[in-house]
Amino acid sequence: MKKIFIYGLVFLSIYMISCVDKKAISESASNVDSLFLGISMGMNKDAFYDYCWQMNNKKVFTHGPTNQSVQYMLETELSHPVEMQFYPSFHEDKIYEMPVLFSFNSWAPWNREYFSNILFLK
Repeated sequence: MKKIFIYGLVFLSIYMISCVDKKAISESASNVDSLFLGISMGMNKDAFYDYCWQMNNKKVFTHGPTNQSVQYMLETELSHPVEMQFYPSFHEDKIYEMPVLFSFNSWAPWNREYFSNILFLK
């Protein structure tokens, strides 16, 4: 009786895992082009600019240094803010590449809290 119970649990576990994996695969396949914050690969240049303008008006995005990028303040578990700066490369007026730069606002060579080995773990 104990063996049947254990075999039943194993079978049920394998079945549930296979169902979850199929669901995760199908969900991720539908969002293949999604990057972050509502921006996606292949997004039209005008649509990108319009979207960033709307997000700027909502005070979600702002311009980065020297107006060369879009800036977004990430909410993290760290005690100080993290800036995310990005600006896509376009090919035939569509996004094909999205370089992103993350900056820790309180980083300084003497600030041990932001040494790379600490940040890597966080």
